[in-house]
Formats: sequence, structure tokens, C-alpha cells
Amino acid sequence: MPGNDHFNRSRMCGAGFFSGVLISGVAIEVPLAGCSVPASVWVDPASGDSITVTYKHAVEAPSQLWPNGVVALYSSDVMIAPLYSVTFQRTGGSGVTSRFGISQ
Repeated sequence: MPGNDHFNRSRMCGAGFFSGVLISGVAIEVPLAGCSVPASVWVDPASGDSITVTYKHAVEAPSQLWPNGVVALYSSDVMIAPLYSVTFQRTGGSGVTSRFGISQ
């Protein structure tokens, strides 16, 4: 992903996994168009940080907040509908160790 090289991506579609560290307030969008579901989505905010996770069902669709809302503690969810993308953003705090990931 441009602008952030703290990622581990291997075949997101299929038996793939994508994870990374949110080192700033820059949003990281993970493309999932054409990928199979379900997808397990998780975030692990550093102490004092909060993370917002949104998703889209199509390129022109509005972003929707994931069911867990804005989180300050480890949280996970399983997305069962096909998704166009999932976006992660550290929206509070100043840590550099908040982590996120998706697996299928």
C-alpha cells in the first residue's frame, strides 16, 4: 500500500492474510473485491489509541462503520457479506504499535 510499508500481505483472495501496523492517522484501505467470504477482521489498539474500521460493499457505496464501532481494546468480527474494501484508521492516540488484520 502506498505511503506505509508496515504490511504483510499474501494472497488476500483465497486463503489469504493481511496485517499491519497503524503508525499514523493515515487510513489504510484493504481491497477485497472478488474475494471469498467470510473474512475475519481484527484490530489491536495500543494503549491510549482508538481505531475506526469501515467497509464498503461496492466502489461507489458509502463507507459503513463496522459493528464494533470505534474501539480502544482488541476487537474482532466476521464479515459474512462480500466486501469491496475494509479501511482501518487510528483515530485517537499517538502510539505507533496499533495493529490490524484480515484473514479468510
